[in-house]
Parts: sequence; structure tokens; C-alpha cells
Amino acid sequence: MKDYKNYYESEEYLEKLKKRQNLIKIAGLISIILIVVYIFPRDILAGQIESKKLSEDLTIDLDDGKIIFGNNTYERLLQMYLAEQEHEIKVCLTGIKQNHNYIITDLYEPEIISQSFSHVSAEHCNSETIIPLHSHPFKHCIFSQQDIMSYEKFTEINPDAIAGLMCEPDRFTFYGY
Repeated sequence: MKDYKNYYESEEYLEKLKKRQNLIKIAGLISIILIVVYIFPRDILAGQIESKKLSEDLTIDLDDGKIIFGNNTYERLLQMYLAEQEHEIKVCLTGIKQNHNYIITDLYEPEIISQSFSHVSAEHCNSETIIPLHSHPFKHCIFSQQDIMSYEKFTEINPDAIAGLMCEPDRFTFYGY
């Protein structure tokens, strides 16, 4: 008859127990990853990684510079964004570019040609615009190919401009900086 008390205290048993615990941890981690990937579509996950969150001082860090919202421009932009949740919006952010910083001093809405939940078509912003910005549906923070083409066309108007995308009240993605 086996001595179970000594077996459960043996190194052999403890080693087997550790292996089982590690396998359970790995299986649990894989399960969590699969659940997250299933619940959150890839474009939302990628958008959360790609996008940047507005800080409390109303700035957004870029690689070498910042977006700086001044003169209540963020508050005005947020009002527009929240008022138009059923449609994408288009806004022209004007201001100055100093080194790698984009200082927003004003904004205006260009004439809208058409808009829907997932699309907006509008007149181009003027040459004083440093960030032509539009919104996307909630948490969809990735530029479309059409967005990139529109930005590239806009650089003919202002070569220093960057493109902006608002996808949550305090989350943005930028392109071209």
C-alpha cells in the first residue's frame, strides 16, 4: 500500500502540481485573450493602441511634439462632437505650428456636402487650417484609405497640416506629423 501522506509531500508530487497550475494559468490567459478578441473587433483594439488620449491640460502628446488646445477650442469641439453622435462631423482647426507643436486657437465647420453615421463629405478647409479633423463612430480610431487620400490632397493647400480623427470625447488619432 502506498504511503499517500509522504507522496503528497514529495518533490515528485509538488513538481506535478506546479506543472498543472502552470497549464491552468496558460489556459486561463489564452481564454481571456480569445474572449477579448471576440468581444472587441480588431479595428477597435488597433484603434485604441494607435490613438492618443487628451490629457487634463488639454494637450495630446505626439512623437516629437504636442497638439495644444487653446481658447476653449476643445470645449467647442466636444460640444459639436456630442451633439452629432448620429453623424460624423468635419471641423477645421486653425492656429499655428511652432516646431513640432500644433497650437489650436480657433475652429470652424466647413460646408457639409453629405454626412451619415460612418461618413462625412465636406468642403476642404482653408489654408489657415493646421488640422482638418473629422469624427468616426465611437471607438473606431483608425483612418480609412479615403481619409488618407483626403489628407494628402489637403497638403496641397497647407503642407504643414496634419490630419485629425476624433473617435471618443477625449481620444484622437493623428496622421502626417
